[in-house]
Amino acid sequence: MTYLIILAVGLLLCAVGFWRYVYFFSVGYGFAVAGIGITLLILFHAVMTPVTWIACILFIVYGVRLGGYLMIREMKSAAYNKILKPENDRSKSIAPGVKIAIWVSCAILYFLQTSPFTFRLENTANLISEGAAMIAPDTAAAWIGLVLMIAGVLLEIAADMQKNVAKKRTHPALWIRDCTESSDVRTTWESFCSGPAYLSQAFHTCRGHFSGSSPF
Repeated sequence: MTYLIILAVGLLLCAVGFWRYVYFFSVGYGFAVAGIGITLLILFHAVMTPVTWIACILFIVYGVRLGGYLMIREMKSAAYNKILKPENDRSKSIAPGVKIAIWVSCAILYFLQTSPFTFRLENTANLISEGAAMIAPDTAAAWIGLVLMIAGVLLEIAADMQKNVAKKRTHPALWIRDCTESSDVRTTWESFCSGPAYLSQAFHTCRGHFSGSSPF
Protein backbone atom coordinates (compact mmCIF):
# COMPACT_ATOMS: atom_id res chain seq x y z
CA MET A 1 0.00 0.00 0.00
CA THR A 2 2.86 2.37 0.81
CA TYR A 3 4.30 2.02 -2.67
CA LEU A 4 0.92 2.68 -4.25
CA ILE A 5 0.52 5.87 -2.21
CA ILE A 6 3.92 7.15 -3.31
CA LEU A 7 3.21 6.23 -6.93
CA ALA A 8 -0.15 8.02 -6.70
CA VAL A 9 1.61 11.16 -5.46
CA GLY A 10 3.92 11.02 -8.47
CA LEU A 11 0.97 10.53 -10.82
CA LEU A 12 -0.92 13.45 -9.29
CA LEU A 13 1.94 15.95 -9.37
CA CYS A 14 3.21 15.18 -12.86
CA ALA A 15 -0.34 15.23 -14.27
CA VAL A 16 0.35 18.88 -15.11
CA GLY A 17 1.77 17.44 -18.33
CA PHE A 18 -1.76 17.03 -19.66
CA TRP A 19 -1.79 20.80 -20.04
CA ARG A 20 1.55 20.89 -21.88
CA TYR A 21 3.20 17.55 -22.46
CA VAL A 22 6.72 18.91 -21.84
CA TYR A 23 5.67 19.45 -18.22
CA PHE A 24 5.72 15.68 -17.72
CA PHE A 25 9.52 15.91 -17.91
CA SER A 26 10.14 19.34 -16.40
CA VAL A 27 7.78 21.01 -13.94
CA GLY A 28 6.01 17.74 -13.19
CA TYR A 29 9.33 16.01 -12.59
CA GLY A 30 10.44 18.56 -10.02
CA PHE A 31 7.16 18.67 -8.16
CA ALA A 32 6.77 14.87 -8.20
CA VAL A 33 10.19 14.39 -6.58
CA ALA A 34 9.36 17.06 -3.99
CA GLY A 35 5.97 15.47 -3.33
CA ILE A 36 7.53 12.05 -2.83
CA GLY A 37 9.97 13.57 -0.34
CA ILE A 38 7.09 15.09 1.63
CA THR A 39 5.15 11.83 1.49
CA LEU A 40 8.08 9.84 2.85
CA LEU A 41 8.44 12.28 5.73
CA ILE A 42 4.75 11.90 6.59
CA LEU A 43 4.51 8.13 6.23
CA PHE A 44 7.77 7.23 7.97
CA HIS A 45 8.42 10.10 10.38
CA ALA A 46 8.66 7.64 13.28
CA VAL A 47 11.52 5.61 11.77
CA MET A 48 13.60 8.37 10.22
CA THR A 49 17.38 8.45 10.64
CA PRO A 50 19.65 11.45 10.00
CA VAL A 51 20.40 10.29 6.44
CA THR A 52 16.77 9.67 5.50
CA TRP A 53 15.64 12.95 7.07
CA ILE A 54 18.22 14.94 5.14
CA ALA A 55 17.61 12.96 1.93
CA CYS A 56 13.87 13.67 2.04
CA ILE A 57 14.58 17.35 2.63
CA LEU A 58 16.94 17.28 -0.35
CA PHE A 59 14.23 15.73 -2.52
CA ILE A 60 11.92 18.57 -1.51
CA VAL A 61 14.52 21.32 -2.03
CA TYR A 62 15.62 19.86 -5.35
CA GLY A 63 12.08 19.38 -6.66
CA VAL A 64 10.69 22.75 -5.56
CA ARG A 65 13.78 24.57 -6.85
CA LEU A 66 13.61 22.83 -10.21
CA GLY A 67 9.86 23.15 -10.70
CA GLY A 68 9.79 26.73 -9.42
CA TYR A 69 12.76 27.75 -11.55
CA LEU A 70 11.13 26.38 -14.70
CA MET A 71 7.80 28.05 -13.96
CA ILE A 72 9.39 31.43 -13.23
CA ARG A 73 11.52 31.18 -16.38
CA GLU A 74 8.45 30.51 -18.48
CA MET A 75 6.50 33.39 -16.94
CA LYS A 76 9.31 35.94 -17.23
CA SER A 77 11.24 34.96 -20.35
CA ALA A 78 9.66 35.98 -23.65
CA ALA A 79 12.54 34.36 -25.54
CA TYR A 80 11.95 31.04 -23.80
CA ASN A 81 8.23 31.18 -24.54
CA LYS A 82 9.06 31.77 -28.20
CA ILE A 83 11.24 28.66 -28.23
CA LEU A 84 8.59 26.68 -26.38
CA LYS A 85 5.71 27.69 -28.65
CA PRO A 86 6.20 24.87 -31.22
CA GLU A 87 6.16 22.34 -28.37
CA ASN A 88 3.00 23.88 -26.95
CA ASP A 89 1.33 23.67 -30.36
CA ARG A 90 2.46 20.06 -30.73
CA SER A 91 1.01 19.23 -27.32
CA LYS A 92 -2.48 19.96 -28.62
CA SER A 93 -2.13 17.34 -31.34
CA ILE A 94 -0.82 14.49 -29.17
CA ALA A 95 -3.38 11.72 -28.73
CA PRO A 96 -4.78 11.22 -25.19
CA GLY A 97 -3.55 7.64 -25.13
CA VAL A 98 0.01 8.77 -25.83
CA LYS A 99 -0.17 11.36 -23.08
CA ILE A 100 -1.44 8.77 -20.62
CA ALA A 101 1.43 6.44 -21.54
CA ILE A 102 3.97 9.24 -20.99
CA TRP A 103 2.28 10.24 -17.73
CA VAL A 104 2.34 6.74 -16.24
CA SER A 105 5.89 6.06 -17.46
CA CYS A 106 7.19 9.27 -15.91
CA ALA A 107 5.45 8.64 -12.59
CA ILE A 108 6.95 5.15 -12.40
CA LEU A 109 10.39 6.54 -13.25
CA TYR A 110 10.19 9.19 -10.51
CA PHE A 111 9.05 6.54 -8.03
CA LEU A 112 12.01 4.33 -8.96
CA GLN A 113 14.48 7.20 -8.68
CA THR A 114 13.59 7.65 -5.02
CA SER A 115 12.91 3.95 -4.33
CA PRO A 116 16.07 3.07 -2.33
CA PHE A 117 14.96 5.34 0.51
CA THR A 118 11.40 4.06 0.24
CA PHE A 119 12.60 0.46 0.52
CA ARG A 120 14.85 1.28 3.44
CA LEU A 121 12.16 3.14 5.37
CA GLU A 122 9.59 0.43 4.66
CA ASN A 123 12.03 -2.25 5.82
CA THR A 124 12.83 -0.30 9.01
CA ALA A 125 9.12 0.19 9.76
CA ASN A 126 8.50 -3.54 9.28
CA LEU A 127 11.36 -4.46 11.62
CA ILE A 128 10.08 -2.11 14.32
CA SER A 129 6.56 -3.50 14.00
CA GLU A 130 7.97 -7.02 14.39
CA GLY A 131 9.61 -6.08 17.69
CA ALA A 132 13.04 -4.70 16.81
CA ALA A 133 14.45 -2.80 19.78
CA MET A 134 15.96 0.07 17.81
CA ILE A 135 16.38 1.60 14.38
CA ALA A 136 19.56 0.45 12.63
CA PRO A 137 22.17 3.23 12.33
CA ASP A 138 23.03 4.73 8.96
CA THR A 139 25.80 2.93 7.08
CA ALA A 140 28.89 4.49 5.52
CA ALA A 141 27.37 3.89 2.08
CA ALA A 142 24.29 5.86 3.14
CA TRP A 143 26.40 8.85 4.19
CA ILE A 144 28.45 8.68 0.98
CA GLY A 145 25.28 8.67 -1.09
CA LEU A 146 23.93 11.62 0.88
CA VAL A 147 27.11 13.64 0.27
CA LEU A 148 26.83 12.90 -3.45
CA MET A 149 23.19 14.02 -3.45
CA ILE A 150 24.13 17.31 -1.77
CA ALA A 151 26.88 17.77 -4.35
CA GLY A 152 24.35 17.17 -7.12
CA VAL A 153 21.95 19.83 -5.79
CA LEU A 154 24.76 22.38 -5.37
CA LEU A 155 26.17 21.58 -8.81
CA GLU A 156 22.81 22.13 -10.46
CA ILE A 157 22.29 25.45 -8.69
CA ALA A 158 25.76 26.62 -9.72
CA ALA A 159 25.29 25.39 -13.29
CA ASP A 160 21.95 27.19 -13.64
CA MET A 161 23.49 30.42 -12.37
CA GLN A 162 26.41 30.14 -14.79
CA LYS A 163 24.06 29.20 -17.62
CA ASN A 164 22.04 32.38 -17.09
CA VAL A 165 25.23 34.42 -17.30
CA ALA A 166 26.46 32.50 -20.35
CA LYS A 167 23.22 33.08 -22.26
CA LYS A 168 23.97 36.80 -22.24
CA ARG A 169 27.19 36.21 -24.14
CA THR A 170 27.59 35.65 -27.86
CA HIS A 171 28.99 32.14 -27.46
CA PRO A 172 27.64 30.47 -24.30
CA ALA A 173 29.75 27.68 -22.86
CA LEU A 174 28.22 24.34 -23.81
CA TRP A 175 29.73 22.52 -20.84
CA ILE A 176 27.45 24.46 -18.51
CA ARG A 177 24.44 22.76 -20.04
CA ASP A 178 26.15 19.41 -19.56
CA CYS A 179 26.71 20.20 -15.87
CA THR A 180 23.04 21.11 -15.44
CA GLU A 181 21.77 17.92 -17.02
CA SER A 182 24.31 15.66 -15.31
CA SER A 183 23.45 17.13 -11.92
CA ASP A 184 19.76 16.39 -12.57
CA VAL A 185 20.69 12.74 -12.94
CA ARG A 186 23.20 12.78 -10.08
CA THR A 187 20.88 14.26 -7.46
CA THR A 188 18.23 11.54 -7.60
CA TRP A 189 20.21 8.57 -8.87
CA GLU A 190 22.82 8.94 -6.14
CA SER A 191 20.12 7.64 -3.83
CA PHE A 192 21.01 4.23 -5.25
CA CYS A 193 24.59 4.73 -4.08
CA SER A 194 23.34 5.52 -0.58
CA GLY A 195 22.57 1.92 0.19
CA PRO A 196 22.54 -0.91 -2.36
CA ALA A 197 21.64 -3.30 0.45
CA TYR A 198 18.35 -1.49 0.92
CA LEU A 199 17.29 -2.56 -2.56
CA SER A 200 17.13 -6.13 -1.27
CA GLN A 201 13.88 -5.07 0.37
CA ALA A 202 12.35 -4.92 -3.10
CA PHE A 203 13.35 -8.54 -3.65
CA HIS A 204 11.89 -9.62 -0.30
CA THR A 205 8.69 -7.69 -1.02
CA CYS A 206 8.24 -9.41 -4.37
CA ARG A 207 9.15 -12.82 -2.94
CA GLY A 208 6.66 -12.44 -0.11
CA HIS A 209 3.97 -11.27 -2.50
CA PHE A 210 4.32 -14.21 -4.87
CA SER A 211 4.71 -16.76 -2.09
CA GLY A 212 1.37 -15.75 -0.63
CA SER A 213 2.58 -13.69 2.35
CA SER A 214 2.36 -10.24 0.84
CA PRO A 215 3.78 -7.40 2.95
CA PHE A 216 1.42 -4.89 1.28
